[in-house]
Amino acid sequence: MRTVYLLMAAAAIATLSVSCTKGQLEGEEGGAQAKVPVSFTSRAAGQAVTTDQSGAQAAGTKTALQDGTKVVWTTGDTLSLFGSEGGSQTQLVLESIDETDGSVATFSGEAVQSETYYALYPYDSEAAMSGSAILTDLPSEQAACGDGTFGTGVNLSAAVSEGTSLQFENLCGLLTVTLSSVPAEEYVLESVTLEGRNGEKIAGAVSVSVPGLEATAGEGAVTSVTLKAAEGAALTADTYVFTIIPATFTNGIKLTFDYGTNGKAEVVSDKALTVNAGENHVLRALDAKIQTLVPLDEIRHWPNDDNTGALPNEMTNYNDESTPDYGSFPYSMLFDGITDNESNMWHTTSTGIANYSLTEDHPIIATFDLGNIYYLSSYKVWGRYGGTIDDPMGNKNNSGGFNDYFAFGCYNPRKFKLYGSAEEPKNTSDEAYWAVNGEWLNDWTLLADSEVIRPSLNVPTAPVSGSDLPANYWVPTAEDYEAAAAGFEFEIDRNLPAVRYVRIVITETWDTLERYRISFGELHFYSYTPYSEK
Repeated sequence: MRTVYLLMAAAAIATLSVSCTKGQLEGEEGGAQAKVPVSFTSRAAGQAVTTDQSGAQAAGTKTALQDGTKVVWTTGDTLSLFGSEGGSQTQLVLESIDETDGSVATFSGEAVQSETYYALYPYDSEAAMSGSAILTDLPSEQAACGDGTFGTGVNLSAAVSEGTSLQFENLCGLLTVTLSSVPAEEYVLESVTLEGRNGEKIAGAVSVSVPGLEATAGEGAVTSVTLKAAEGAALTADTYVFTIIPATFTNGIKLTFDYGTNGKAEVVSDKALTVNAGENHVLRALDAKIQTLVPLDEIRHWPNDDNTGALPNEMTNYNDESTPDYGSFPYSMLFDGITDNESNMWHTTSTGIANYSLTEDHPIIATFDLGNIYYLSSYKVWGRYGGTIDDPMGNKNNSGGFNDYFAFGCYNPRKFKLYGSAEEPKNTSDEAYWAVNGEWLNDWTLLADSEVIRPSLNVPTAPVSGSDLPANYWVPTAEDYEAAAAGFEFEIDRNLPAVRYVRIVITETWDTLERYRISFGELHFYSYTPYSEK
């Protein structure tokens, strides 16, 4: 993450409508006290200094600054002006801009005479003085401008008069995110919303202390900022800027991508983050998501996470005392995020099980609790990690070669079905109900019928030397290794109901001998938030 410090810079952007350009604003004069003509020379210039995580200086980052470094005034800019004795505000209008330095301009108007003045940019007809604070507003809906700039009128700034001069300072912080890519055409990205994960208030009502010029969340502040595309448009791969009230996100942040009728998805970071006034925190680039990873630490084997219980007809011997090593491969390894370790997996033995093969009539079944109800959009599976073409992994023979390869070998899942239910499993001791083809099928929804396809299955390379084994034991290609390491994702129809409990029914693995065993590297579920009328 990089941090851009905008040193003594003020926004040269006027109030937000739905554009990224400035516009003339009209305000009301208030107060019954006599007013006198006033004129101020106002400076809004500032250097943008970018530092990376090591503290080293880097090139300036454009945040609606001229030449990437300076904020400049433009025609139509207006200010709110308050006297130190309180009373109503007045509006100052732009009179002229310095021809050689666009960051210097003259503003004029009529105001009640005061020893000291406080100026607010942009002009806000609803702004008011309350004690030693100016009360104003930071829009929670901002224009998604792209190009590393922010929406009009959102980067609040203020100044304390020094004679007839106003030196503006930034009141807000910036958080910049680059979308490296957006989904295909059927997913129209309408907006992106930023929130803290601990209820931090980052927009809406703002209280600006005077003369200190420190902005804090006021009464009625809100916890999110939304960057919204113009009517009929969509966000594209570009760099976008959130303007927020300075805040410390103690539990990290959440970005929500809104695709209208195609629902919403989230990206979550649990890393604490502080955004101070005048700073631009640059997040690492990311791809716009259409779905959200169900938190791995919330998923549990049902009914017990310690592998001591299961529904009828589910495998229960993974801690068989006759094969104690298999106790090192529990269900929890399916949900630890590790996909590149050949010893990290849910792995079972068929010791103590009736002597039959793994078939549709005798599948391996496991039931899991996702922790909450989700609308699932897809799920992703990995088998036992098989290495790379340069560093293959498998069961070696006495000659130093391989009898079989873990990539598309071992007991990795090949054909399986996924079922779901919003209701906790019932009739848990009824073996007939929970039979492979039992009544439970009427109460659960079939979410997906899946098969892992090996890229080179129909065009294998040379088989294992001296072996007559079928194609799934042939030497994997580079494409095979890459596919196995990446995992296999299967879509779930978005018209299906939400679920909390899922059952995976495995009917075939890559084991040619069809033994009743499984080596399952990792299992992920992805959710989305369905569309609802706003």
